[in-house]
Amino acid sequence: MSDNSIVTFEQLQKMTGFNQKGAIKRHLMTSGVSFFETPRSLYTTVELLNSAGGLVQNINPEVEEAVVFISKA
Repeated sequence: MSDNSIVTFEQLQKMTGFNQKGAIKRHLMTSGVSFFETPRSLYTTVELLNSAGGLVQNINPEVEEAVVFISKA
């Protein structure tokens, strides 16, 4: 994980529109975003945000679900 994948508390404040740690924590929990907590702050990663949004695919082809697209053609 590179340093630029970390989403800081200040970035979370801007993204969520909340300023207080508790409000941001509740928002992340409700949204299914995993995060890390320190006594004074919260942070997460871009990967964890993407995972909560369903944007991370399983890279193991044996476990990967088949995706079927149905065309009306």
